[in-house]
Amino acid sequence: PSDTAFIHFEVKSGSYPVESLIGGPTSSDFYNAWAFTGADYKIVWHEDPNGKTITVTDLLTNETIPYKPFKPKDETLKQDAYSWCFLNKYQPSIRVFPTQYLADSTPIVHICGGYFELCRGDTVKLIDRIKDGDEWIVYSRRLRTVPYNCEYQIFTTPASFIRDSTITLNVKVVPNPYIVTNEWQQTHYNRKLKFINLPDKCTIRIYTVAGDLIKTIYHDNTYKQPNDAGGDEWWDILTDNDQLPASGVYLFHVDSDVGEQVGKFAIIIGR
Repeated sequence: PSDTAFIHFEVKSGSYPVESLIGGPTSSDFYNAWAFTGADYKIVWHEDPNGKTITVTDLLTNETIPYKPFKPKDETLKQDAYSWCFLNKYQPSIRVFPTQYLADSTPIVHICGGYFELCRGDTVKLIDRIKDGDEWIVYSRRLRTVPYNCEYQIFTTPASFIRDSTITLNVKVVPNPYIVTNEWQQTHYNRKLKFINLPDKCTIRIYTVAGDLIKTIYHDNTYKQPNDAGGDEWWDILTDNDQLPASGVYLFHVDSDVGEQVGKFAIIIGR
């Protein structure tokens, strides 16, 4: 039938007659419909002092389905529908008694929103044919409509920037060479050059070609640029001692959490 969750069965090992496994109906009145995923399941039988029980494995995710004493008409248990158990009946009008162990009075198997019956015919004799280690496969119907009585919880994860520790920096100095009397400078005292394509947080150190440190600049841009490499920082062409450097070639070193870079630029002091 079209409302049957499980449509085909396979007895991989053991002597239980596969024709005695029958898919059971579902209903919009049940509170387990949300748990049906369309996955197939592997059932492995076990015997212990309390009786015969099973291990159920989702063949799509390889997860073990937990046992829970689920009742399809009990709204307070609807969150437990992602589970398996044996039942005496699945009709909403009849009292349902879930259990972890198979008995001739509990021949219904509930697995994650679907049902099937173990026995058609002589119940006791068929149950006796199930042995420890028997393995079955339960195949689900692939297409079903979403039940109207579902509840959904939607969780959002804020977007975050994942810093690439292997980024290659592309810091540049503009203009290069720097001429103190550039026409774009409005006054003789307004001297600036810019480091561009900086990481959001970094330290810039400027050296002479002889290796003398003349300036340290700390860059901290609270607005992160794409790929953590779009910031810029001005330098007023004064050393840490507030002196104007001489004309020549200078080295810069950029140190950051995402990488480092060494480059050079030239300063030409006009008259």
